[in-house]
Amino acid sequence: MSAEALQEILQELNAHIEGLEQIAVVKGDGTLITHLRRDVEAPPVEDWAAELAGLADDVCRVLDRGASTEALVKGAERFLAFYRSRDADALLGIVGLSAVNFGLLNSGGRNAMRKIEEQL
Repeated sequence: MSAEALQEILQELNAHIEGLEQIAVVKGDGTLITHLRRDVEAPPVEDWAAELAGLADDVCRVLDRGASTEALVKGAERFLAFYRSRDADALLGIVGLSAVNFGLLNSGGRNAMRKIEEQL
């Protein structure tokens, strides 16, 4: 696993989607692998992305709908999106402004997760 390659993936995602504030790659247990963060006052995404992904998985199991691979929570000013790897024990968490282009975000998030899987 190349830390530089992972950073390049995050930087590419950040450059192509306007309005992103924090991007982190974490293990399923919440251990930070790498991150890219602009100077914001919000708590770091890696602090709670893994926990929220775990809750999404629990809901999917209760509803007999398999496992969560991606989710989006949108507030008035910001959003949280996460994309889970199907093959690696990794999660891509993204926080940004709610005015972001969500179609572009979803496409970019999925593409970034595929690239991250190749590195892990």
